[in-house]
Amino acid sequence: MLYKVDFSKSASAASTSVSSVSAESKGVHGITVTTPSVSSNVASFYASSANSGDSAVKVTATYADGKKDAQFIKVKVTNPVSSRYF
Repeated sequence: MLYKVDFSKSASAASTSVSSVSAESKGVHGITVTTPSVSSNVASFYASSANSGDSAVKVTATYADGKKDAQFIKVKVTNPVSSRYF
């Protein structure tokens, strides 16, 4: 699934722009996260998992002035294949 994180407000407040972003899985249930891209201060990446559960993704933006800012996204994965029906 595609996720986007908008760093425009913080970039504008600091009078700078996002030069690069990174994303990493956090939490008990690891999820697969693609290498993010950035356009107009918005980070985009895909996250997926073969297992159901809660997880989080930490998205870190590096601004043109070298400062960093991190945001977290809570992800709830519901995968019918990994569910058991009785």
